[in-house]
Amino acid sequence: MKAFTYIAISLCVVTSLILFLNGENTTQDITNTSLKTQQNIKRFEHEKITTPHPITNALPTQSKHTKQGHLIEITKPQWRFEGGIKSQLSALKLRAKSGDAEASYLLARNFRYCLFAPLNEQMFEDKLEQAYQFTDSTVAIERVEEQYSYCQGLESENLNTFYTYLETSANQGFVPAQETLGRVTTEFYMQSQGYASLSRDDYIATRNAFTTQKLALLEQAGKKGSIDALIQLSNLHHSQNAGKFGHVKSFALNQLITQFTNNDEIYNRFSRFVNRQYDKLSAEEHDKASELLEQWSTDIYKNGTLYH
Repeated sequence: MKAFTYIAISLCVVTSLILFLNGENTTQDITNTSLKTQQNIKRFEHEKITTPHPITNALPTQSKHTKQGHLIEITKPQWRFEGGIKSQLSALKLRAKSGDAEASYLLARNFRYCLFAPLNEQMFEDKLEQAYQFTDSTVAIERVEEQYSYCQGLESENLNTFYTYLETSANQGFVPAQETLGRVTTEFYMQSQGYASLSRDDYIATRNAFTTQKLALLEQAGKKGSIDALIQLSNLHHSQNAGKFGHVKSFALNQLITQFTNNDEIYNRFSRFVNRQYDKLSAEEHDKASELLEQWSTDIYKNGTLYH
């Protein structure tokens, strides 16, 4: 009986030992599997394109395309004044003279708006006469009357300085000025600044310098989160008017726009552009576009601002 009891106890001990060892091996296998899974996940995250951090939207309404994050939305200043430009002219000039970038921008926008406005009664009558010739004369007449009222107190010979004020503000890093300068066409710049009569070589050099400057300022604005600047850059690269690899840069910028805009219309439009462009790029071009996308996203989050 004692022998039987001894054998039974021994069997229980051996069985428990086997179960313990098997359990330990199983636990080790699970731990190894878990570590391998974590390593694979980390490797995958390292190899894939980095997803930009989400965006903070400070506006009351938020697009479904915008996520939460850490970007500050900046409201661009209104450049139209209820009492017309004359009521603000002296104060703006003093501020601009002291280095106020916003004041220079406001002067530039107002001078540009009034550049072809009627500034005296005779010009007003002439403009009205021209307006009557348009099919939709009511709209044209209202515009002439509005410009005449708004621009009183300005002198035509000073209005071409709009570009000097605009360039000054843009070079100071004022994003709305950089956006506005980007919309100045080469032809209008050359004509309004008196460069149309330059010799061929000087004309080309001046035109190219302006194009280079415009591109650089738009890139600065884009990296500060200006959707307007990103759109302008995309258009310039798509039309191959801004250096090599335009189609690759345009594709990257279009993706960037869809990531940062909270305007549904812009999102839908540039999503279509991305879809159209996708199959036209090689694998190498896709890699280059991904690098550009990540670089621009990083710059925008580093600057921490967003302009819609």
